[in-house]
Amino acid sequence: MVPSSALNAAAVSAASQWVVFACGDHLFGLPLHRTREILPPRPITRLPGCGPEVAGLAGIRGRVITVFDFGMLLTGKPAARRDDHRMLVVVVDGKRVAVLVDEIIAVSRESQGVLPLDANALRPYDVDRDDVVGISAHEEQPFLALDPDRILARLLT
Repeated sequence: MVPSSALNAAAVSAASQWVVFACGDHLFGLPLHRTREILPPRPITRLPGCGPEVAGLAGIRGRVITVFDFGMLLTGKPAARRDDHRMLVVVVDGKRVAVLVDEIIAVSRESQGVLPLDANALRPYDVDRDDVVGISAHEEQPFLALDPDRILARLLT
């Protein structure tokens, strides 16, 4: 039997459509099929005692969902501090959560695929190797293809 994390990584690597976003000076991508909405900034209620990667709670379409700051997680610079940040609503383990990013670059519908990583590819990033599926590109700009299950499962436990 194949572990569920391996199945999730395989599903992510098979994705050919990505929401490409910036955090800091780097580009990243989440699978489009896991993204439910892209929203402008909205009020977030901070939760006492949480680390900086947890932005807080936000009301979205009548639901209260947890909001994580991908800027903080991926670059150490909070996206929440930017007045023009964006919020991606994604599904992880059947739950809707939101992640804050600096800006949306594109919804890439190109089917270039995802290339495997080599040791040098991650040097400019402060990202856990297991969170990355590979490298892809949008209009010749490379981005790290991320596994949302892997990243957010650590935060949701």
